[in-house]
Amino acid sequence: QATPYIHLSRTFELVEEEKGKIKATSMLCNMFRSLLALSPEDVLPAVYLCTNKIAPDHENTELNIGGSTVIAALEEACGTKRSKVRELYNSLGDLGDVAQLCRQTQSLLAPPVALTIR
Repeated sequence: QATPYIHLSRTFELVEEEKGKIKATSMLCNMFRSLLALSPEDVLPAVYLCTNKIAPDHENTELNIGGSTVIAALEEACGTKRSKVRELYNSLGDLGDVAQLCRQTQSLLAPPVALTIR
């Protein structure tokens, strides 16, 4: 069974809040241990996600997606005006946080399908 992406996401949130390098490393280590025990096939995709990659370096696979493309995608996917996205980005400083905030204020007709690490 594929590991829910939220498992990795919550680990990232905990690591982001942690000031100590040793404790942050321990948190990531525990996340990888749980993947090894419960879903070994998700370890490699999790490593790629942890290193901001989608494939090994020797494959020369990069998305080359810039901030303006992400803003345009947020605008279309969440129905948020570009000016609002830019305003949120200026106050929050991270497009991931902007996406999360835009998504929380969006009303949906049906619950979304849960994302997985794979």
